[in-house]
Amino acid sequence: MSANQPASKQQKTQARGQIYRFIAVFGLFLLLTGAGVWWQRAAIMQWSLQQILPASTPSLSVAWLGFKQAQLSTLQFDLQTPFGLLSVDMGDIKAHYDLNAAKLESLNINKANIKLAYLPTDKLAQTDKTNSTVPVLPFRQLSIDHLDLAVDTPWGLVSFIGHLTADYAPEKPQLLTLDDGKQLIQLQLSPDFHEAKLTATQIGGKKTFVLNFQQLNQSHSEATLDADASAFLQWLTSSSLLPAQIRTDLAASSFAQANFNIAAMQLNLTAKSSDNLENINGRLLLTRNQEYLSSTEIAFNSGKTQIKLDGHLDLAAAEFISLIKSWLPDAVNSWQFTAGNIMGTYRINWQPSAPLKSEAYLKAYQIDVSAGPVWINDGYIRLDIKHDIANLSLVLAADVPTVQLGKETTIHNLQVKAKQKNQILTLERATFPIFGGLLEILPDSVNINQPPFNLTLGVRKLDLAQLLDSLNFPELSGTGTISGKLPLRLSMDSIEVHGGSLNGTHPGVLRYQGPVADDENIAFKALRNMLYHKLQATFNYNRTGGYELGLRVEGKNPNVLSGYPVAFNLNLSGQLPELLQKGILAGDFTQPIMEQFKKAGKP
Repeated sequence: MSANQPASKQQKTQARGQIYRFIAVFGLFLLLTGAGVWWQRAAIMQWSLQQILPASTPSLSVAWLGFKQAQLSTLQFDLQTPFGLLSVDMGDIKAHYDLNAAKLESLNINKANIKLAYLPTDKLAQTDKTNSTVPVLPFRQLSIDHLDLAVDTPWGLVSFIGHLTADYAPEKPQLLTLDDGKQLIQLQLSPDFHEAKLTATQIGGKKTFVLNFQQLNQSHSEATLDADASAFLQWLTSSSLLPAQIRTDLAASSFAQANFNIAAMQLNLTAKSSDNLENINGRLLLTRNQEYLSSTEIAFNSGKTQIKLDGHLDLAAAEFISLIKSWLPDAVNSWQFTAGNIMGTYRINWQPSAPLKSEAYLKAYQIDVSAGPVWINDGYIRLDIKHDIANLSLVLAADVPTVQLGKETTIHNLQVKAKQKNQILTLERATFPIFGGLLEILPDSVNINQPPFNLTLGVRKLDLAQLLDSLNFPELSGTGTISGKLPLRLSMDSIEVHGGSLNGTHPGVLRYQGPVADDENIAFKALRNMLYHKLQATFNYNRTGGYELGLRVEGKNPNVLSGYPVAFNLNLSGQLPELLQKGILAGDFTQPIMEQFKKAGKP
């Protein structure tokens, strides 16, 4: 028994020695392996990245490598993706990972330059797809402090310079945030990628737009857009996240150049597709301060690249004019719309290879508008418009109960009917009762691009007593009716009459009750109580105020020449004072016009 004990101790000693040697050898192995890993850390990291990005050959510089963290000084690689060639150059990268779970927790990148040469689907089909892959980034958090992103597209450059953060967790929405110091762009994706929400917010907190998208199934999808119209239009024409050529085209478009009054205007767009975006149907709603302005039904066919709009509007006249003011003449923009509403419908059909076609049917009612000395009250206007690239046609009908010219002259029941084909405007009817008779613009056509315009004013059965009374010259009165024509030459700032003629249609009386002069001629004596049976007048007036008035009267005065019939001609010519010219243009007859004639004329 004593012999076996030394043998047992010897065996235990040998076993411990073997364990120590194993531990020493294993420790040396770990030490050498660790040293080898540290020595070859860049190669190992490069191999790891190649497993994630198999189609690329990354180049990197490892600053530090641990069991939970790593830091790379630089990382560069090119990758052929389904969207084109992606080039990445990053610096000062910190990675946190869990080796046991084999997952990357977070990446913090100080600086990154990313470029993508985007290829449209048709061109991409011609490239070698065998080396194309979708990059898989198995991180939960990504932060890039200084991102310089450039995407080269056929429609121009898309760029972004700023800060990027991305958060990802299984079974939770993914969030991507871009911040360039002026705006905050956030993209939220559902775990199954069937829902997305894109939000653009100004740094001050005001939302530019919110876009929601939902993929209901393989072919059905829906989207909604809520936006501040003014901020959204500015974003579309200035944001570097849109291709440069598209921004330029939008900024130069007639819509953007129109400079609509869209302050405080909100737009809501809903769109649906049931055939994988082949056809899209939607509705656009415009409001201001929650008050309805307009709605439009939209139909878009991507195969034909065709857009159809079918809309309705109902808004205040002043609101409507402010929307389209950039398309109106300067003279119309100076008008003041103080009351009334405009409602109507419009249709637009657009295809890139075909002329734009549009039509609108508008009604303006209870319109109050002032244009200089002219006031229109409670007017009704109907306007039908049809337009394509080669032709423009308009149909206008207006019924205005009251038109005030200056302070003293009021016109009632003005009616206008006209139509326009391209530059040719045809007046079919323009009438208004006045002085117990009717004034009308006789049917005619003018080229609206070639002023001045030649039109004829028809005078029908004006009551002479009312006409003379309107001249505010109490010494002259009369009875009877007159008719005739006054050929007009109209421009924006003047009226001319050439070869105007008026004739009495019935016998009447003319009475001049002015002061009696010792050397008063026979004509003025006869006019003091002239029972006329024939009355004729000719009239010319030019834009500088020069006038010519010719008057022929045939009749008798019972107190002159024993009532013997007489006929005489009275010719007046001269220059109207500037004040009187303005009064005629404005319809302001508060000053005694006949006194002005008498002072300026030469009988």
